[in-house]
Amino acid sequence: MRILIDVQTLYTAEKNRGIGIYTYNWVRGLINQDSSHRYYLLRKKNDEWQFTFVSKFIDFDQRVQEDHTWETADIEDFIEQKNIDIIHFTSPLMFDIEVPNIKNQNVKVSYLVYDLIPIVMKEHYYNKWPQHIQNLYDSRCNIIKKADCILTISEASKNDLIRIYKIDSNKIHVVYASTNEYLYQEERSGKEQTLLKEELNLSSRFIFSLTGYDPRKNNKGLINAFSKLNKEFSDVILVISGIKQENEREELSLHAKEKGINPSQLLFLGFITDDCLVALYKECEMFVFPSVYEGFGLPVLEAMRCGTPVITTNSSSLTEVAEAAAIIVDVNEDEILAKAITSLLKDKQLSDVYKTKGIKQAEKFSWNKTTSASLLVIKNLIFGVSPEIQFNSNKPVLAYFSPLNPQSSGISDYSEELLVNLKDFFEIKIFVDNFSPDNPFIRSNFEVLEYKTNMELLERISTRVYHMGNNELHSWIYDAFIDYPGSVVLHDLNLYGFYMYTKYLRGDKHGFVNELTYSHGQQGNDAGMQLITQGSYPNDQEFPMFKKVVELSNQIIVHSKWVKEKIQIETNFTGEIINIPSGIIIEKEEYNKDDLKKRLNINPDKITIGVFGNVIPNKRVDVILRVISELVKTNTNIQLYIVGHCSDDVKAQLTKIMRQLNVNNFVKLIDSPDLELFKSYIKASDICINLRWPTFGETSATLVRSLGYGVPCIVSNVGSYKEYPDDCVWKVDVDEYEEELVLAYLLELTNNKLLLNSMSAISTCYAEKTLDFLAISNKYFNTLTSHLNEL
Repeated sequence: MRILIDVQTLYTAEKNRGIGIYTYNWVRGLINQDSSHRYYLLRKKNDEWQFTFVSKFIDFDQRVQEDHTWETADIEDFIEQKNIDIIHFTSPLMFDIEVPNIKNQNVKVSYLVYDLIPIVMKEHYYNKWPQHIQNLYDSRCNIIKKADCILTISEASKNDLIRIYKIDSNKIHVVYASTNEYLYQEERSGKEQTLLKEELNLSSRFIFSLTGYDPRKNNKGLINAFSKLNKEFSDVILVISGIKQENEREELSLHAKEKGINPSQLLFLGFITDDCLVALYKECEMFVFPSVYEGFGLPVLEAMRCGTPVITTNSSSLTEVAEAAAIIVDVNEDEILAKAITSLLKDKQLSDVYKTKGIKQAEKFSWNKTTSASLLVIKNLIFGVSPEIQFNSNKPVLAYFSPLNPQSSGISDYSEELLVNLKDFFEIKIFVDNFSPDNPFIRSNFEVLEYKTNMELLERISTRVYHMGNNELHSWIYDAFIDYPGSVVLHDLNLYGFYMYTKYLRGDKHGFVNELTYSHGQQGNDAGMQLITQGSYPNDQEFPMFKKVVELSNQIIVHSKWVKEKIQIETNFTGEIINIPSGIIIEKEEYNKDDLKKRLNINPDKITIGVFGNVIPNKRVDVILRVISELVKTNTNIQLYIVGHCSDDVKAQLTKIMRQLNVNNFVKLIDSPDLELFKSYIKASDICINLRWPTFGETSATLVRSLGYGVPCIVSNVGSYKEYPDDCVWKVDVDEYEEELVLAYLLELTNNKLLLNSMSAISTCYAEKTLDFLAISNKYFNTLTSHLNEL
């Protein structure tokens, strides 16, 4: 499910007031409810709509503040492109935000309505507004009446919506509210009295009220009630917070003076710190909230949560919030309010009773309950109240996305081998996009589903895994991943090529710039614009572009500590990053290497050196050929096999180098063999060379296969290669001594059969203990199901 949430209020003056605080906590709570949904935020800046995604695994405050993670788009286009299911407006009756009329008929629209105070108390609000403000309010209410769904914060507000606007009650859902649950707690620090003395010069007994200058807050009613008892309790001060302007203080002070209240018994407060507010709640004799009308009445809940006895009125939502945990008085009876205040001042036992009741009552409200109820409403609106889909086994169901053969990719080979053992842990649904796997084992052991025709099923599967690499084969997988969040197996940390293929080369040039900007900020934006305006391509090593894939994820699986640490340093992702080594199927069947060499037309009397995988520049094959040209000057009993896919251009370059170095008789190129033949060449090798530079932590499946077949390896001392054991994987720094050291290693290994055999045995042992797909599948199971414990 894709949910778009309007957060314009977080960029207005309301952000630190009731509606802004509600919006902030509601959005944060909602995204923590269920990470199988995709959550987007909406704002308007510089007269343009802007969007970003958010999840429980990204710092929310940072996301709201960082401009480079937001992209500008037409709102209708964004809804269409992101397959938005519902757009929710958090404060549609506020005049400092925009509420667009959504034209897309496929998207549901919901609104959060706090109250209808301007209409309920028309004489104080609506009737005093200018005509254009009345018209704006009316137009907003007309939009709300057409909603697919309305969330509201009390039964009182729901009843007003039904009574005034005749809205179907089935469309309106009460989800209530909560407080800052970390700030408002009954525990005391012991510093409250000192804080009040230092900040407010307040050390006397006091009654506290948090209201504001507003007719409905009934400040004068409270002052009237206090005037009836101030002589009996001359040591008690009435503290009213939220009175910010001098003219407001003067008006209320004059009213108090007319009622005979000594100015020393009255304290009006404007802005105060959170710590000071909490201290007022905790140190007051009681909290009095005399409001005439509220949508919810948050201060009542705050006071209760702090362990403060509460007096409030029988108006609107306040009886819902307080129930029997507060003293409820008639909103128009100042005399009764005075008696209630007197009873708590005189009777400590009664005061303690209401302290205890309030704490218990406050437990009924939490952001978790509010947002859980909200998400359930949204789910039922989108999907209806339908029964759960029944699957065939008791195993967890896993939606699996990966390239598979005939899509030529190392990740295809990896996935097919992983699936052999992973099927014992999951009921696996393999999703594909308009192709059929050619592996008979895959076709006969798994349900293979077309992604685009099985989205409803995918929506019901909460455990999803996406294999991501740096080529265009992952384009549709990425699209599915954006719509249906899950865990990502990140085979390549550098995703520059992926975005270049799927964005820029397909004509979405500005989309490519957006991706650069997201991952690399202003520097990325500058590089992208230089590409568009001057045709100057960015350096892929400088701009690896992995940040967005990581931050879209619920969980990241990598194959090395190096990649894990890189992600931790360079992204805002707070979810799990699990290092699961790349694996192989340990083959128990023994084979004779000499016989295998003969079948491959390899001279068994010579030491076979192998270079495996796609032949691309960063494999440093030119370095290896120069080393071979030196090696054969003293060791002619060797042969180098370069095995893997090789483009015509690269093949021509290698042929030219081999001819110049005069090593044609010692080197053979085996171009694009199938997987079984490819593995046979690795098995037939005595030494594997796997150099890499530049690198960005990519995993070498051929290195893992070589170790699994007991083939000692020489590798570049970079990235994830550093993590393999030194006693079977020898490392070479990429510096001016690189060729010299590779030559020294080869001289030692080609002339020391005992050492070669020893390293081979160590390689096999290491692979069996660390790289066996059976053990690795178990790690996948534990990792991918960890979220099920939270549901």
